[in-house]
Amino acid sequence: VIQDMRGAYFVLDLHASARNKSELYEVRVSAKDADRLVPRARALCPQLIWVYPDKGSFCASLTGALCAAGTDAMILEVDERRRRPQEIAEMVVEGIFCKLKEMGIWTGEAQNPPSKSESIPTVFSQEDVCRVACEYPGVYVPEDFLGTHVHAGQVLGTVIDALEGVARQEVKAPCDGLVFSQRSYSAVYPGTLIARIRKEQA
Repeated sequence: VIQDMRGAYFVLDLHASARNKSELYEVRVSAKDADRLVPRARALCPQLIWVYPDKGSFCASLTGALCAAGTDAMILEVDERRRRPQEIAEMVVEGIFCKLKEMGIWTGEAQNPPSKSESIPTVFSQEDVCRVACEYPGVYVPEDFLGTHVHAGQVLGTVIDALEGVARQEVKAPCDGLVFSQRSYSAVYPGTLIARIRKEQA
């Protein structure tokens, strides 16, 4: 597969989000190629751009392998389990056609890409992200903050004791920022990732 795709002008690698996790429509690009790829990602009209470290799961992905081979590729992370799957699907399709039109492949109607002055939330490094984890085991019941800005101390959800039915922990935001990933209803254990928040930029 890598041999067949190596040398392509541009590759989109579509991913479905992990089970029990909801995410914004985001584009992930290689950190080593960020200066070149972030501007190219804008025409996909994502809700978030994440400059991802070139290690771990990213290196093991199709995108990571193609970037290592010198082919421009990026991951489209899509959550098809959200409450309005049709809405997220339309967002992705419109973004792809917008990109195709920018590249001169599509000549039909398409939405306009974001202007250069229009800001798209971007995670440039791990320091831009607040990682929120729970401290107690149980069943996590989230509040719906995906895609919204929260403030430090705001309750993101509650961990319920599965046997006694009582609240064990109110999980709170450690910083101000945009919630771009959150856990859905599921069993959790100490250290389970609950949410990712892009820190408010000064």
